[in-house]
Amino acid sequence: MKEKNPWMGGFLNLLIPGLGRFYAEDRLGGCLTMITFPLLIGALAVFVIPLIVAMLVDASGGNSGDIAQGTMQIIAGLVVFLLWLTLFPGGYLFVKRYNKKLAASVPGPYATQDQDTPESKLKKLQEMLNAGLITQEDYEVKKAEILSRM
Repeated sequence: MKEKNPWMGGFLNLLIPGLGRFYAEDRLGGCLTMITFPLLIGALAVFVIPLIVAMLVDASGGNSGDIAQGTMQIIAGLVVFLLWLTLFPGGYLFVKRYNKKLAASVPGPYATQDQDTPESKLKKLQEMLNAGLITQEDYEVKKAEILSRM
């Protein structure tokens, strides 16, 4: 597996909500985003934005339907635009986290070399004995085990 480009994840998320997660191989998260984002936008358009507009019209003391309709369209446009903008950093950061997990799961060329040597195992075993984490008997058994594999 190779690293993914976070910018591509952000732009794909802007194109279609959830596509950035698909790009980073999170199929379930991508599907959930593709379903929930339009539902969120719809709920805002149907319930929240008309409520905000009604409160603004009542607060201004006006009752003109034209003003309310225009205000509702402006607020709806702003809300959708701002929500859409949050998709880019979401996709970007998700791909960055994916790359970090990928890098952590693939050991470097020298990462395990020091841990696998009998000397390092014996040193670790001695440290555990000195710290009181194992008994002298446990130490002798493990030491014999390590030395028999050499």
